[in-house]
Amino acid sequence: MVRLCRIGSSESKLLRTLLFLFLSLLLYLLPCNAISDEGKILLHIKKMDWIDKHNVLNNWNSSDENPCGWNGVFCNIPFNVVTKVNLSNTSIAGRLTSTICGLQNLTDLILHLNHFEGPFPDGLLACKHLHTLDLSNNLFVGSLPHNIPELGELSHLNLGSNNFSGDIPPSFGMLPNLKTLWLKNNLLNGSIPAFLGNLTELESLDLSENRLSCNIPASLKRLSKMTDLWLGNNLLSGSIPAFLGNLTELESLDLSKNHLSDNIPTSLMKLSKMTDLYLWGNQLSGQIPHNIDELRSIRSLDFSTNQLNGTIPQTVANLTHLETLALWENNLTGSVPTQLGMLVNLTTLTLCSNKLTGRLPQNLGTHSDLWLVDVSENNFSGPLPRNLCKSRNLYALVIFSNNFNGTLQPLDSCNSLLYAQLYKNQLSGEVPLVLWSSDKLIQLKLYNNMFEGHIPEEIGGAKGLQWLQIANNQFSGIIPPQIGKLRNLVNFSASNNRL
Repeated sequence: MVRLCRIGSSESKLLRTLLFLFLSLLLYLLPCNAISDEGKILLHIKKMDWIDKHNVLNNWNSSDENPCGWNGVFCNIPFNVVTKVNLSNTSIAGRLTSTICGLQNLTDLILHLNHFEGPFPDGLLACKHLHTLDLSNNLFVGSLPHNIPELGELSHLNLGSNNFSGDIPPSFGMLPNLKTLWLKNNLLNGSIPAFLGNLTELESLDLSENRLSCNIPASLKRLSKMTDLWLGNNLLSGSIPAFLGNLTELESLDLSKNHLSDNIPTSLMKLSKMTDLYLWGNQLSGQIPHNIDELRSIRSLDFSTNQLNGTIPQTVANLTHLETLALWENNLTGSVPTQLGMLVNLTTLTLCSNKLTGRLPQNLGTHSDLWLVDVSENNFSGPLPRNLCKSRNLYALVIFSNNFNGTLQPLDSCNSLLYAQLYKNQLSGEVPLVLWSSDKLIQLKLYNNMFEGHIPEEIGGAKGLQWLQIANNQFSGIIPPQIGKLRNLVNFSASNNRL
């Protein structure tokens, strides 16, 4: 019989210590499979459903305890459950299935600007607790889902910039909690459905850039919480409904590039919270409402390319927050309100292709940071405002085909200009050196005026100049050889001068 040696207490303690260290090392070296169930779901999607060409998901690792630190995954702390997946603009492709709905606390799924394709992924309708679903800017095709009400808690839905086609299904009127519905830039047709008026919690509706036709439905008057209504670039016809003026929360209204006709309703001018109003590219007629100054918060106002007539109301000068005023390509007559130059926030003024007369406000540019002035193809006369370039941020001055006279002295400090289109006027005197020599200037069009003087050698510094048109003036002297070194110059005309 084999007898075992008796181990002393100190030796026993040493043995236990060594055994503990051995087991600890063994556990450390063994692979850890403690990833949570939610992590397993996401790893399955990564492996089986998605194509990640740019390795955005490279830190989705099975050795982690949970996925809360992974790219695009957001958790509810301290419970460490996934509530949000945001993988926008990551170029991920593949398919979307109900697997992701295994994340039982998922409320936000944001996958815009990726390469998902095919019909709408009906599997996502199993994600019953979604509040936000954003699949915009992908490659989805076919009809919109007819069973979208299965996502009863949805408050923000963005399916814009895909290739969805057909009508908007009646089911889209059965989302009682919806606050945002964006379907822009698809191939949707038919009319704007009346049942959208059932979405009484809706705050933002974007149906722009589709093929929607017919009138704007009267049912939209029930959307009293609406702040943004974008219906531009469709085939809408009829009048602009007066009830839009009763949507008192409206801040942004875009009805541009449609076939809307008749007058601009005066009721629209009562929207005191409106900051952006775009009615350009329609067939609107009549005069600009004189109560336009009731748009007390307006920043951007664009009524261009319509058939508006009459004068620019003096009340426009009361719009103290106005930054952009665009009224080009209408039939407007009369002069520009003198007080327009007092607007301290005005940066963009486009009045071209009308029948406007008189002088530009001589204080234009004195009180505001002008960027763009385009008053071409009118009948303006008199000198240019002396402070047009006071802010030194004016990048485009477009005044061709008018009757402006006097010199270009107001442009002496215009070293910010990219585009100077001054042709077909009665301007005279010498051209400021800054216009000849600016390395920023791309176009200098001076033809058909009465300019004189020499073309300076400093024109060699105009490295970015592409168009130099000075024909039909009274320039004299030689054409400096430095012009031949302007590598970007593609158009040079200097005929009918004294060169």
